[in-house]
Amino acid sequence: MEFLKNHWATLTLVGIIAVYFGVSMGTNGCPMCVAGNAVAKVFGHDSDSVSTSGKVVTETQAADWSATRLDGTEMRSEDLKGKVAVVVYWATWCSPCIKEIPTLVALRNEFDKERVEILGVSVDSPGKDLEPFISSKGINYEIARQSESMEKAFGQVRYLPTMFILDKKGKVHYQHTGLVSHDVIQDQIQSLLTQNA
Repeated sequence: MEFLKNHWATLTLVGIIAVYFGVSMGTNGCPMCVAGNAVAKVFGHDSDSVSTSGKVVTETQAADWSATRLDGTEMRSEDLKGKVAVVVYWATWCSPCIKEIPTLVALRNEFDKERVEILGVSVDSPGKDLEPFISSKGINYEIARQSESMEKAFGQVRYLPTMFILDKKGKVHYQHTGLVSHDVIQDQIQSLLTQNA
């Protein structure tokens, strides 16, 4: 907290400069993401670096939620009960999100859909046609659009990608921000699959 008090002006200036350059250079990324990435790089953290751990969350029950798949059908939190679930917030304009897609595709191929669900929650604008992007990237896991009920359940996601790994009862056990290595996700899924097996 003391650091923020002493450096608030610098952090604000870096954020403003990042937004300015992001907009002037024609990036299609969100200004907060551009600013966040710039600040992270200034302080030695690269958002494209692969996380080898994550925040371990204990006894956190995600509230009931629902989201609309691209085909218009509804996906509900109840649909995931009895499965380990990987819920990833992402966007088509987020480069770390795009880098993480092959990992999620591989995990979808490794785990039985009856035991593990992978859900990509798109924060792209509601009118954006995601089908061409999904097809070009070979995405083989569920995709839905973000919803108000998901924001209430998981909180406001400020950085992309953000991943939540839930146990069979819907409790959030792990939370990651940024890229996560295949082995870390795999190990955490395996750990939750063996609980109350």
